Amino acid sequence: MWYWLVPALGAIFFLGALGITSKLALETIAWQQIIPWGAVCYGVATIALMGFGGTRFALGSGGFWAALSGICLSGAAVLMMLTLSRTEVSVAVPIIASYPVLTLIAAAIFLSESITVPKVVGTLLVIAGAAVIGHWGG
Repeated sequence: MWYWLVPALGAIFFLGALGITSKLALETIAWQQIIPWGAVCYGVATIALMGFGGTRFALGSGGFWAALSGICLSGAAVLMMLTLSRTEVSVAVPIIASYPVLTLIAAAIFLSESITVPKVVGTLLVIAGAAVIGHWGG
């Protein structure tokens, strides 16, 4: 039942580190120079998955959604780097991390997931945290 927790904690670690590593990179290079490194690392991971994990390139509707996911990931990375180049990481990352608001609404509309009281309360707490940091954090 908790099989998702370990990779989720790993994702939290890497996303948390991303803000710091990106801001450190921005001390000496432009945000536009960080994006190609992400592409290189993503490419290496792809080659490893395809070569050692037996993963195949997906086509059809799954491939379409995968491509759209890649576009979303790339767009988020570019906009995050642009944001980090303009403000403190401790302000930018929590505000960017308020994306669960959109996810909650979109999951209800497109995936027919239920909107429950705990989900709404949690999302409101995310919004409140982002508002506090955005208003008083910078």
